[in-house]
Amino acid sequence: MTAPPPRPHPADADPEGSAGPDDLPARLADLRPELPAGLRASVLEAVGLVDRCAVVATPAGPVLVVAGERGVRRVLPAPDPAQAVAAHRATTDRAVRWVDPAPVALRRAVAGRPDDGVEVDLAGCTPFQRDVLAATRTIPPGEVRSYRWVAERIGRPGAVRAVGSALAANPVPLVIPCHRVTRSDGTTGRYLLGAEAKVALLEAEGVDVAALPAAAAGAGSPG
Repeated sequence: MTAPPPRPHPADADPEGSAGPDDLPARLADLRPELPAGLRASVLEAVGLVDRCAVVATPAGPVLVVAGERGVRRVLPAPDPAQAVAAHRATTDRAVRWVDPAPVALRRAVAGRPDDGVEVDLAGCTPFQRDVLAATRTIPPGEVRSYRWVAERIGRPGAVRAVGSALAANPVPLVIPCHRVTRSDGTTGRYLLGAEAKVALLEAEGVDVAALPAAAAGAGSPG
């Protein structure tokens, strides 16, 4: 009586020579259906994975405003909107959708006119940064405050340098007006969009930038 042939090992059935549990995720991924582009974007937006982008004109030049489901996430200089979007997408794998024109409330917020309807998403900031940015957002258009003022406002009077660092990392300039924070001697100080942009924004709000140093000296304030 002839013995039955041996049963083949599962690896022998794989044309590539091996197949095991480690290959299962890759094999399942190959079976994933491709969604139509429009449907994919709609699904991603429904679950909060699409950023809405709009270009807004400002006295400092055009900026790209990026908003997610929780509010404005980023504001970037956008002399070339396509490059600005590419710079944003280099830091995230979220899809983007253009909004044109930008909503009126958003244009008002970026122009320095307060609007309570514009939310900001500061999820990537530390608690200290959020405190600094929240205090900075209370500075009215056409007015300036010092870095020391911000530090005292958040109950950290010794953290003036840290306040400057937090403002330098502000993800949503203009919407949170860090350009309204100046040095204690009345000079404008650094600005993440550039020193010239800071001056242009303040002057557009009616601030006499040239007179700030004299005003600071006359006030005799240490901060």
